[in-house]
This record gives sequence, C-alpha cells and structure tokens, in this order.
Amino acid sequence: MSEGRTTAADGAKQRDRELRAFLDGTERAPSKLELIAAFEQFMRRQRFHDYVCMRLRDLRRLDDDSILLCSRGDSWWRAYRASGVHHYNPILKVVQDRRTFAWSDVLDNATMDKKERECMELAYRYGVRNALVVAVSEPEGDAQGVFSIGSPNIEFNVVVREQLRLAIEAFYKSLAKFIRAEFQFTSQLTPREIEILRWVSEGKSDWQIGKILGISAKTVNYHTENVKRKFDVTTRIQAVMRAVQSKTLSI
Repeated sequence: MSEGRTTAADGAKQRDRELRAFLDGTERAPSKLELIAAFEQFMRRQRFHDYVCMRLRDLRRLDDDSILLCSRGDSWWRAYRASGVHHYNPILKVVQDRRTFAWSDVLDNATMDKKERECMELAYRYGVRNALVVAVSEPEGDAQGVFSIGSPNIEFNVVVREQLRLAIEAFYKSLAKFIRAEFQFTSQLTPREIEILRWVSEGKSDWQIGKILGISAKTVNYHTENVKRKFDVTTRIQAVMRAVQSKTLSI
C-alpha cells in the first residue's frame, strides 16, 4: 500500500473514532452548554469551520430564538434577518422535500432570481461556496433543526455525508431534550418569580427586593426557593444562569 493511501486510511479511521466518541458523548452531556461545546469541538476537529444551526417552527419565518448556533457571528445573523432575504432562501425551499443534501446538489444547475442570489451572497461573503444541509425533525413535530455545515477544503462524498448526518442527528436529539426541558422550567415560573429572579440577577438581597416590591424578605426567600426547586439547582446564581440560558432573563 502506498504512503498516500496509508495516510488517507489512517485519516478515515481517526475521523471514525472521533465520530464514535462524539456520538457517545451526546448521550451523556450533563448540560446544554457542554453539549454545544462538544459539538463545536467536533466540528473543528473535522475541519468544518462554518456552521449554522436553526430551529424552525415554520420554514418561512425566523423567530428571535431560531438561531441556536452560528460560527459566522452575530453580525451575519442580524444582516440575514434584517434584510428579509430568508423569505427567499433557496436552500430552505429544498428542505421541504430533502433531508440531507449539499448546496451544490441543488444550486449548480439552478436558476436563482435576484432575491435568492442576495440570500446566498450573505454566505458567500464568509467564503462558504458549498455546505452540507441536514434537517432533523423533532419527535413532537412542532419544529425541526436545519443545519448547514461548510468547509472550503472538504469534498462532501458519501462517507462524509453519512458521518455528518449521524453526528448532527445525535446532537440535535440531545439538544432538543434540553430545549424542551428549559421550556418546561420557564413555563412553570410565575410572573412574581421571574420578577424576583431579575432583581436577584442584579445582586439585590432579599431585604432589598422586599423593599422594592413591597413584600417581606421572607416572602422573597420563599419565591427564590421555589425557583431553585423548579430549576433543580442549589444556589441563586445557578438559578439566574439557568434563566439566562433559557432566555427567561437577559443580563
């Protein structure tokens, strides 16, 4: 066997080992943040430096929480949404019928109108000319994850596509569980608990919060203990962090 073939085979084995380790890790991730960190590390090790993950309830609409991950930064997301070109995204049109495909599969021989070209140009500005798209439905069917994974130096052959599909489906399955749990937690919070948690996030004591809201410090403590119990945490700081992660609070 030639040296070139040996190197290629070793590289394939390494990618396979990394995939198996990642798949195992997604099932054991203790938190949403650690799960996301593991995904980002896996993308870097696989040399995929451009990725966007959206959670969409409607392929034609973007909500404030639609973007879950984006390596392009906030500036791209703001420009993408503000421009309104997402209504004409040619990739999302294909997602309705195909669950895994490369941009080149559908765009190389396609005729795009002006709005569709403007939409794709936002990605081209970041040096991304091709990407693999994987759509993953949630069990409840009320939303789906749509991933776009790009790299200028990797060919999306059959093996690469299957590895990415497996990794993304496992990741999103675990991520969706954390998202549903966060929604369950936040939907259980009362307006008073959210109000008190906001003051806690600003460093106020029970006595100070009580003075602000016109209630006793004992009542404030009762509400904060309820929040800790609902979030299954032991400290107020952890409760605040959980609320921020679930977008109940913004600080």
